[in-house]
Amino acid sequence: MKAARWLGVGFVTLLLLACQTKKAVTPPPPPPPPAPQPATPDTLSALRAAVPNALIGRVVAVLPDKRLAAVSGIPVQRVKVGQHVSFMGNEGFLTGGEVVTTVDEWVHVKWEPPPATGRAPIVGDLCMAEIKRP
Repeated sequence: MKAARWLGVGFVTLLLLACQTKKAVTPPPPPPPPAPQPATPDTLSALRAAVPNALIGRVVAVLPDKRLAAVSGIPVQRVKVGQHVSFMGNEGFLTGGEVVTTVDEWVHVKWEPPPATGRAPIVGDLCMAEIKRP
């Protein structure tokens, strides 16, 4: 008789445990994408080799809300207001832009909105103005 009672209690316990609702396990969110890194010296070397007639400088400051970048390293007397430039990062072409002014040794550029899969220029990226030879 005791064995039957224990068997019944065990059976009821198993039923109660089996009928409990299980909490859904949510997977952890994916890790955020890595932060963009400025162009490396290797990127600069590759760009100089690919476009030897280009004037290449580095982005030294950005105003993202105004899409403006200050570029150092491009001789200001060799670029003109309205001239088209390209921004390059480690991942390649980022976006284009237009020279809006030059101040002292800096070229100020308003960049175009980057493609949906791209990103805006950051400090340390490269800015290239191609000089056409006659």
